This record gives sequence, structure tokens and C-alpha cells, in this order.
Amino acid sequence: MIGFAAPRSLEHAWTAPPFDGLAGSWRKRKYRCWKVIGTARVRWHETQTRMETDMRFQSHFALVSAVCCLALLALGAAGPAAAAPLSGSSTGLSAPDHTITFSEVTLSQSTPIAGAYAAFGATFDNLVYDTNYSGIYGNMSGPDARNWINDQFNRGIIYVYFNAPVSDAALAVIGSFAVPSYFTSYLKGQVVESFTAVAAASAGNTNNFYGFTNSYFDEISLNMTPSVSQNAALVDNVQFNTAVPEPGSLLLLGAALLGLGTAARRRHA
Repeated sequence: MIGFAAPRSLEHAWTAPPFDGLAGSWRKRKYRCWKVIGTARVRWHETQTRMETDMRFQSHFALVSAVCCLALLALGAAGPAAAAPLSGSSTGLSAPDHTITFSEVTLSQSTPIAGAYAAFGATFDNLVYDTNYSGIYGNMSGPDARNWINDQFNRGIIYVYFNAPVSDAALAVIGSFAVPSYFTSYLKGQVVESFTAVAAASAGNTNNFYGFTNSYFDEISLNMTPSVSQNAALVDNVQFNTAVPEPGSLLLLGAALLGLGTAARRRHA
């Protein structure tokens, strides 16, 4: 009777001598059997290794996603500080991230500012470069900006466009008449906040910073004394703080991460 003893090793079975006769036929069958078994074992080990790697990745991803979501939910629950207008301040923002003083770039007198200071964080509309009023009014030193040319005072609404959303912004303003003026902040063209104030008009008044704090916006407009034909204004020391993403956006990001982790686990289940 022909035995069925396993070869000493898989390598021995794979390198068995040529098959001949009845014994060779049985050896051939054993060779094929052990070859199949060896291939199956290799594939089984590869599959197990891959599954273990996938499970570790999914577990780590799910853990990180859960931690992110919890942190973002806590941030969202806490919420930002209450938004508030800044009106008639003597100093403006406390330690702002950026301040445009209009001395960063020298222009010719009465040159439209437009994008001349874009590299410093903002562009402007309805303002021209000015040096005639330096040192006359509070918080107005060095060059400033005004919204009139050659005594044509009705220059329309002043706009400040920030390169990226900001959380706080203030600027020194001198108005031409002691009547209310309108300050408005926007995000992507939509009104965020607005208030009215009488912009300082006297030389000795240093309480002339106006703006918005604890908010999220990318544009400010100053409609100076719209009911008066001579709505002239001087602007200087544009201060602003770069904003962090809104809590709502952070929560969406955390939810997306958690969703990706769940989808990956289900796909490999």
C-alpha cells in the first residue's frame, strides 16, 4: 500500500523528482495537493494581515474623528462672544493683528487708493491718498485717506474690503458734520451688523475709532452723513484681526470626518 506521508517541507514537495509509474502518479497528486495548500496558506496570511491593518486604521480614524467632533461640539456650544459695535473709542482694537496707516505705500496726493494696500490685508473704494490733514485731528498722523477730490465733497459711500474674513475691525474716522452716519459690516455681500454714530468732527476729539468686534465679516461700509450734500470724511489707522473659521463650519468638518470613518468601517465589515 502506498503511503500518504507529507513531504518533509513544502519546498521538498515542490522540488520532488520526476514522476514515473504508479508511485509517480501518487506523488504527483500529493505534490498538487500540497501546492494548493501552500498557496492557500500564503493567501490566508496575506488576507489576515490586510484585515488587521484595515481594522487598526478604522479604529484610529474613528477615534480621531470622535475626539474632533467632541471638541468642535464643545466649541459650538460655547459659541463666540457677543458681537458688539465699537463706537467712539480712543484707541480702537487692543493689539490688532494688522493696522494699515497708509504710510506703507507712498502715493501722489489725491491718488485713488483702491488696491494700493492689498498686500497689507485690504482694498478700498471711494478713498484717495491725502497728506494735508496730518496731525490736525486725533488719531490722524502721517498720511491718511479722504473721500473727496478738489472740494467735491459728495463722494458717496466708503468701502473697506478685507482680503479674508475678520473677527474685529476698527478705523479712525473724522466726519464733516455732527449728524448720524451709518456703519455696516457684510459677509459675502450680506449685511451682518450695522449701527449709527456721529463721527468725531472736532480737532481735539480723539474718541474717533469706529468698527465691529466679536463678529465674522469681510467688508465694511461707511455712509457718511447721507442726508447732507457735503458728506466728507477722513479715514486712518485701519485695524483688524484675522478670523478663525465659523463654529458651524468646524462642526460640518467634524461631522464629515466621522461620516468617512463610519463609511470605511461599513465598507470593510
